[in-house]
Amino acid sequence: MQRIYGKSYLTSRLEVHKPIASLPTVAALPGPNSPTPRRRRTIVCSNLLVEGESWDLETARARMKETLKGDKADLRCKKRPGVLIRADWALDVCLSSWCRNCPFLDSGH
Repeated sequence: MQRIYGKSYLTSRLEVHKPIASLPTVAALPGPNSPTPRRRRTIVCSNLLVEGESWDLETARARMKETLKGDKADLRCKKRPGVLIRADWALDVCLSSWCRNCPFLDSGH
C-alpha cells in the first residue's frame, strides 16, 4: 500500500507490474544452398543488360559502383523487354545470388 499525499490525501494501491514481453526470436540467415540464399556478389544474372551489354562477374565487380550510382544507367532485363530496372533492384537482385529467385523469371535462367 502506498500513500500519495496531495490535496485529497487519498490512498491508492500500486499497480501490479506485468512481466516484460520477450522479444521474438529472429530466424537464422539462410545458408548458401537454401531456396533463398544470402545475397552474395558471386553471380550476375545472364538476363541483365547494362547500357545494352551483358556483364560478367569481374566486370560487374569493377564497374557496378560507378555505373549504378543513382538511376542514370540504362538497366534492362531480357525477360522483360521495354521495362527499365532501377539501380537498387539491380544491386539487390540481378547482381547477387538472389537472381536465382527472381520473381520475373519463370524457371531459372
